Amino acid sequence: MVFSATVVNVMIGGPADVEDEVNTVRNTIAEWNNAHAARRSVVLLPMHWKTHATPATGGTPQSFIDKQIVAQSDALIAIFKGSVGTASPDGQSGTMHEIDDFVAHGKSVQVYFHGSPTVRSGKDAERAKQLFDFKEEFKTRGLYGEYADAVDLGGKVLRHLELLVGPAGPPTGAAAGSPKEVELSEKASALLTAAAASKQHIQSFKFIAGLASIGAGGVGYEGKDPREIAAWEAAVEELEKGRFVRPNDNRKLFFVTDAGYKFADRVAAR
Repeated sequence: MVFSATVVNVMIGGPADVEDEVNTVRNTIAEWNNAHAARRSVVLLPMHWKTHATPATGGTPQSFIDKQIVAQSDALIAIFKGSVGTASPDGQSGTMHEIDDFVAHGKSVQVYFHGSPTVRSGKDAERAKQLFDFKEEFKTRGLYGEYADAVDLGGKVLRHLELLVGPAGPPTGAAAGSPKEVELSEKASALLTAAAASKQHIQSFKFIAGLASIGAGGVGYEGKDPREIAAWEAAVEELEKGRFVRPNDNRKLFFVTDAGYKFADRVAAR
């Protein structure tokens, strides 16, 4: 079944010792999509450097991860088990750096710590202390989750994905949760770009005797053909589901949102 949806890029971050947990979170996101994506018109796309970073030169590995994944993601799920990871040139581990970047840009961050990391001696003890110190420091910045094993992590992430998406849809705000159109139909695209170019709202009126007027900026339909009316009403509904327009109280006027104007700008630049 083909359907229009808002795509939320979810980055999964963590040191090298959480590979099993990364796979668990990836599978959990797939489980959420299977249950909710079509009904809620939202698709969560898991992103990880091993699957989404491409080879490049002329910078540090972290700088390319930042450009290719961090900047393109709307939310971060960060996982720590036995260490904070390898320090980057700025003194932080890659995952710590990514958390700070997401927070600085107002994006959603969910952090999970293993409940009882294994501590031995030597470097293991040093890594455990770094992890403990970071965990204590993080308490002053927000809430974190703890997990006992991969199964426990999967269950908690599944519940917390509802907090990420919420009943009203994916996160919104500065650079977070901005709708990414999978595809717009020809009518929906034409209607949105016309409304944005003319700086008008989209109107959707029905009158007596089956007459309807749906459109903006000279694009749309006015008449009695039920097939045409249904097609243009579907275009307006498509724009609303994609969060490109928002209706007034009686749903006769639909106002272009910031995401709608940005989409129209991209269409005009093609």
